[in-house]
Amino acid sequence: MPNAPSPDLSIIIVSWNVRELLRGCLRSLTEDERRKTEDVPPSSVLRPPSVEIIVIDNASSDGSAAMVAAEFPQVRLIANADNRGFTGGNNQGIAVAQGRYLFFLNPDTVVTGDALTTMLAYMEGHPDVGVVGPQLRYGDGRIPGHSAIVWKTADQGAGGRSQGSGVRTKLRQICRMLLGTRSTGS
Repeated sequence: MPNAPSPDLSIIIVSWNVRELLRGCLRSLTEDERRKTEDVPPSSVLRPPSVEIIVIDNASSDGSAAMVAAEFPQVRLIANADNRGFTGGNNQGIAVAQGRYLFFLNPDTVVTGDALTTMLAYMEGHPDVGVVGPQLRYGDGRIPGHSAIVWKTADQGAGGRSQGSGVRTKLRQICRMLLGTRSTGS
């Protein structure tokens, strides 16, 4: 029996005592739920060809892990016995992620429309781009002034300005918060 191909996108979510917010986030990542909340016909809801969702629960006491296990069996759940923090949780997600791209998503986020597919298509169509950040919106639809970032390579800052090779490590740390290509080492 051949191995299944790696997913295009690994979505990594770290949670701690945010059960209801996490539930909303996970619902927004399912096609059926997105069709109900978007004002578009079902045929125009685009989905990445393959996605894995990884939730790292940092010892929540509000039943978050149990909710994920019961309501979202397709989600890979890592239920920590202790709180390993945001960075530690993300590192756990990175360690098990199989996707060609990583997307770090906060549990208080609702993904709308074809945002994931749009970001993936942009990355695929622009091999010179190393990191893409999504456009953010407040609950009322307003756009904050700081949303959406594109870096051309690990040695270029926003807008493609060369920053020298010393910025490579710092940029990799920033990339951990955004959608980007899987690092193949230094």
